[in-house]
Amino acid sequence: VSPLCKRCIAVASITHLLFHCPYAKKVRELAPLKSTVRTTEFTSFRSGWEVIRKLPSLPPMGLSAETSHQKKTILKAISEARDWMLTQPHSSSPPPKPLIRIEPIPRRSGSLYRSSRTLPG
Repeated sequence: VSPLCKRCIAVASITHLLFHCPYAKKVRELAPLKSTVRTTEFTSFRSGWEVIRKLPSLPPMGLSAETSHQKKTILKAISEARDWMLTQPHSSSPPPKPLIRIEPIPRRSGSLYRSSRTLPG
């Protein structure tokens, strides 16, 4: 295993790979961080990491005049839902009532029923 960085042929170390390598610098420039950092001053991973992890990160789209990307997304979703509802077919009559089958309730009495006379008893 070579002790040299595969990107710039310098001596590879954690500090070099994360902070000093020109390739790492290009990657860091693409990161959405609020400010840039002079990583050449970092002499150890711990000191560099403590500085970098405290940097505030920006939304992926960067800074803009919008106060909140989330607010814009929510308002767009509400607008699209309202537009969708307006394009749905409307019914002028109320929906039909569901048919409910009512079973006859048998009436029973204490006496016998005579079917020939249709009289109890």
